[in-house]
Amino acid sequence: MAPPRIPERYGHFVFAVLQAGVTTCITAAVSSRSSLGDPSFGKVWVGSWLLSWALMVPIVLMAADPIKKLVRSIMGG
Repeated sequence: MAPPRIPERYGHFVFAVLQAGVTTCITAAVSSRSSLGDPSFGKVWVGSWLLSWALMVPIVLMAADPIKKLVRSIMGG
């Protein structure tokens, strides 16, 4: 049995979750580097990442359309 598919109309939500996840994963690792080598690094990094991800998803969703419009105006479209 195939896994259920997400309807295409929710593509912008999927994009926001993935884009915010990748971006905050890297950012949290960079900002947690001061605890690198400490046994708590993983816990600090994961905690920072999850908090950042939860905050960024709605921001990415709200900013997407204005950013697209800005890009179109910069590109002369």
